[in-house]
Amino acid sequence: MPEFSVNAVVFCDDVRKETSNKDILIGAYGGPILVPAFPVSMPVAIWIEFTLDDSGSLEIDMKIKLPGIATDGMMRLNLDIPPGIETTSIATPQLMCPIMEPGTIEVSIKRSKDAEWRLIKTKKVVQAELAIPTSPLKVIYRSSPNPKDPEPIEPIEKSAPVPRRPARKRPRLL
Repeated sequence: MPEFSVNAVVFCDDVRKETSNKDILIGAYGGPILVPAFPVSMPVAIWIEFTLDDSGSLEIDMKIKLPGIATDGMMRLNLDIPPGIETTSIATPQLMCPIMEPGTIEVSIKRSKDAEWRLIKTKKVVQAELAIPTSPLKVIYRSSPNPKDPEPIEPIEKSAPVPRRPARKRPRLL
């Protein structure tokens, strides 16, 4: 049975697989999960990237602890690693998670035959007003009238506009 290490863990709304074997992470959380009120039921999928030391089958048990829920969620993930593959990923199915109160979601894993759990990721869940930022990007760039100018140029900070898509006309059914 191969040994493994965890490279990355991402909380998302959903994870899908392309025909080209690429993963599509939908609604990835870069910071805390913001909810308007508690309790709330929300979709969560967890994407995990592993590095493996060998090929073969690997059974991993996953435990998910949710804030305000006494019982941990458990699932078993099965990986079949072909020879020559060192890094792979796996995702949970989309789970509808009841979040009863502010707190932290904890994700732990272990090989099925092992006794000790390893905490691999935590994600805070907080109550907050959900607002769409008007200017999410700050772009710092350098410009010079003369590209061969040896003088250092001071950075200029500029707010980037939020890209807006034009409204689409919906086809009418006859």
